[in-house]
Amino acid sequence: MANQLGLEKAEKIIIDDLEKFNQHLVENKKRSHSLTKKADKMANDKQKALKLQKNKKDQKANQISNNTKKLETLEEFYEYKDFLDKLAKDEWNE
Repeated sequence: MANQLGLEKAEKIIIDDLEKFNQHLVENKKRSHSLTKKADKMANDKQKALKLQKNKKDQKANQISNNTKKLETLEEFYEYKDFLDKLAKDEWNE
């Protein structure tokens, strides 16, 4: 009889432990899923930020390139203007 009670008590403890362990597994799975989802969102946000940063950097590089071309063209115009001014000055002096 005492042996039977001991076995029943041990069996109840094992069943309770098994239920607690299963509950822990379910909670752990939920937490893991939530954290994985959060990490994926953070990685996605990081990729978007990096892409935006790259686009802004490319826009800046294009703008600098365009400005450089315009400055070179302006320098050519000034050289041509100086040339024409010298020609005109010579003609005015005659």
